[in-house]
Amino acid sequence: MVERLAITEGHERAPPALVFNLSLLEQKLRDGYRSIILGRVNEALRLFLGILHTIPLIVVESGREVDQVRELILTAKEYALGLQMELHRLGSRDSYNHVRQQELAAYFTHFNLQLPHLRLVLMNAMTVCYVRGNLITASNFAKRILKTKATDDLQKQSL
Repeated sequence: MVERLAITEGHERAPPALVFNLSLLEQKLRDGYRSIILGRVNEALRLFLGILHTIPLIVVESGREVDQVRELILTAKEYALGLQMELHRLGSRDSYNHVRQQELAAYFTHFNLQLPHLRLVLMNAMTVCYVRGNLITASNFAKRILKTKATDDLQKQSL
């Protein structure tokens, strides 16, 4: 038998307690960024997808927070799609598929990523192309790295 709670007069129903808030999602975003720097692609993808799955469950109270959530959606979407592409590239490591690996590495460089992550992705694409003898494309990635005003060590590696 299911009991029903009767609402007595004078008592208002309170909204449900929310477990998720914007600051929690921002922390997940920072953790996702850290996972990318550490090379943990699966973990980073899980975090960015988690952000996208959690966004419908948060409540925002101001127009500024709405804008932050919209920006968070765009950022998490870009990273999730790019990381899925990278996982697909890493999963198809057979030597007959080296052209496809270069394509996927190149596609990943066109996502809207933060500058340090873009540099990592460009370095990866440059290396993949260089190892396979695609020197013209590798040099294009090197030029894009230099345009990001990379640090001196990174510039020396890309030359």
